Amino acid sequence: AHEASETVACSTVSTGYQGDIEVTCNAGTLAADASACLPKGCAASDPAEKVSLGSDGTTTEDVAPPGAMASGTTRQLECSAYNADFTGTMVAGCSFGVFTVDG
Repeated sequence: AHEASETVACSTVSTGYQGDIEVTCNAGTLAADASACLPKGCAASDPAEKVSLGSDGTTTEDVAPPGAMASGTTRQLECSAYNADFTGTMVAGCSFGVFTVDG
Protein backbone atom coordinates (compact mmCIF):
# COMPACT_ATOMS: atom_id res chain seq x y z
CA ALA A 1 0.00 0.00 0.00
CA HIS A 2 1.19 3.49 -0.79
CA GLU A 3 1.46 5.83 2.16
CA ALA A 4 2.71 9.44 2.30
CA SER A 5 2.33 12.37 4.66
CA GLU A 6 3.03 16.07 4.61
CA THR A 7 2.79 18.91 7.10
CA VAL A 8 1.06 22.11 6.01
CA ALA A 9 0.81 25.34 8.02
CA CYS A 10 -2.74 26.05 9.22
CA SER A 11 -2.29 29.66 8.07
CA THR A 12 -2.22 28.49 4.43
CA VAL A 13 -5.85 27.41 4.85
CA SER A 14 -6.97 30.25 7.14
CA THR A 15 -4.77 33.21 8.08
CA GLY A 16 -6.35 33.46 11.54
CA TYR A 17 -4.89 30.14 12.69
CA GLN A 18 -1.46 28.89 13.73
CA GLY A 19 -0.03 25.40 13.99
CA ASP A 20 0.22 22.56 11.47
CA ILE A 21 -2.14 20.29 9.57
CA GLU A 22 -0.94 16.73 9.03
CA VAL A 23 -2.06 15.54 5.58
CA THR A 24 -1.79 11.83 4.81
CA CYS A 25 -2.53 9.71 1.79
CA ASN A 26 -2.99 6.00 2.35
CA ALA A 27 -4.05 3.66 -0.44
CA GLY A 28 -5.56 6.54 -2.38
CA THR A 29 -7.46 8.02 0.56
CA LEU A 30 -6.53 11.57 1.53
CA ALA A 31 -7.02 12.63 5.17
CA ALA A 32 -6.19 15.81 7.04
CA ASP A 33 -5.77 16.23 10.80
CA ALA A 34 -6.23 19.89 11.75
CA SER A 35 -6.51 19.28 15.52
CA ALA A 36 -3.27 21.22 16.12
CA CYS A 37 -4.68 24.37 14.46
CA LEU A 38 -5.38 27.03 17.08
CA PRO A 39 -6.62 30.64 16.78
CA LYS A 40 -3.68 32.97 16.20
CA GLY A 41 -2.92 35.40 19.03
CA CYS A 42 -1.46 38.92 18.91
CA ALA A 43 2.11 39.86 19.85
CA ALA A 44 3.58 43.10 21.22
CA SER A 45 5.53 43.35 17.96
CA ASP A 46 2.35 43.40 15.83
CA PRO A 47 1.52 46.66 14.02
CA ALA A 48 -0.02 49.44 16.07
CA GLU A 49 -3.61 50.57 15.58
CA LYS A 50 -4.21 54.32 15.04
CA VAL A 51 -6.73 55.37 17.69
CA SER A 52 -8.67 58.65 17.94
CA LEU A 53 -8.79 60.11 21.44
CA GLY A 54 -11.33 62.62 22.73
CA SER A 55 -14.85 63.41 21.65
CA ASP A 56 -13.77 65.43 18.60
CA GLY A 57 -11.45 62.67 17.34
CA THR A 58 -8.74 65.12 16.25
CA THR A 59 -6.02 63.59 18.45
CA THR A 60 -4.69 60.23 17.30
CA GLU A 61 -2.17 57.91 18.91
CA ASP A 62 -0.57 54.66 17.80
CA VAL A 63 -1.58 51.85 20.17
CA ALA A 64 0.23 48.51 19.88
CA PRO A 65 -0.68 45.27 21.64
CA PRO A 66 0.36 45.62 25.31
CA GLY A 67 2.13 42.26 25.21
CA ALA A 68 1.12 38.81 24.04
CA MET A 69 -2.66 38.39 23.82
CA ALA A 70 -4.52 35.16 23.12
CA SER A 71 -7.26 35.25 20.51
CA GLY A 72 -10.59 36.14 22.09
CA THR A 73 -9.10 38.18 24.94
CA THR A 74 -9.39 41.88 25.77
CA ARG A 75 -7.47 44.29 27.99
CA GLN A 76 -8.36 47.71 29.32
CA LEU A 77 -5.75 50.36 28.59
CA GLU A 78 -5.45 53.78 30.22
CA CYS A 79 -5.72 56.60 27.67
CA SER A 80 -3.25 58.66 29.74
CA ALA A 81 -0.55 56.04 29.02
CA TYR A 82 -0.65 57.18 25.39
CA ASN A 83 -1.40 60.88 25.86
CA ALA A 84 -1.22 62.61 29.27
CA ASP A 85 -3.97 65.06 28.24
CA PHE A 86 -6.62 62.31 28.25
CA THR A 87 -8.31 60.25 30.96
CA GLY A 88 -10.46 57.15 30.76
CA THR A 89 -9.89 53.75 29.27
CA MET A 90 -10.02 52.01 25.93
CA VAL A 91 -10.43 48.29 25.25
CA ALA A 92 -7.82 46.43 23.25
CA GLY A 93 -8.77 43.08 21.76
CA CYS A 94 -7.28 40.24 19.77
CA SER A 95 -9.30 38.04 17.43
CA PHE A 96 -7.63 35.45 15.19
CA GLY A 97 -4.41 37.49 15.04
CA VAL A 98 -6.11 40.85 14.40
CA PHE A 99 -5.48 43.55 17.04
CA THR A 100 -8.23 46.15 17.55
CA VAL A 101 -8.84 49.05 19.94
CA ASP A 102 -12.21 50.57 20.90
CA GLY A 103 -11.91 53.99 22.52
